Amino acid sequence: MSLDISFYEVMTCPHCEGMVHTNKLLAEFNITHNLARMADECGLYDWIWMAEENPAVKSARDLNDPLEQGLYKLRDDPMRYKKFDSCNGWGRYIDLVNFIEDLIKACKKYPDSYISISR
Repeated sequence: MSLDISFYEVMTCPHCEGMVHTNKLLAEFNITHNLARMADECGLYDWIWMAEENPAVKSARDLNDPLEQGLYKLRDDPMRYKKFDSCNGWGRYIDLVNFIEDLIKACKKYPDSYISISR
């Protein structure tokens, strides 16, 4: 089982007077649920696993600061987080660090995109 995050293009709809997401996929990411506890420990669980339900997240740009803060915490104290490495090897500290780095790049590249989460 894994978490899937997809970034979709957003455009202004002249008929509904608002922003709507399209079916144009801009980026997608996948990570194991084995890293949920580590993400929670560094304050990122609600920002990643629950992004769609987080009222502070309206678009990808809203994730930039929390992701960068969580990445800083991860890098600042690796041993604290490595204790949450999965014993079967599916979900390690470095996997979460790389995942967060990739998400940050996507958030900066597609700041207005709609984020879809599949758990």
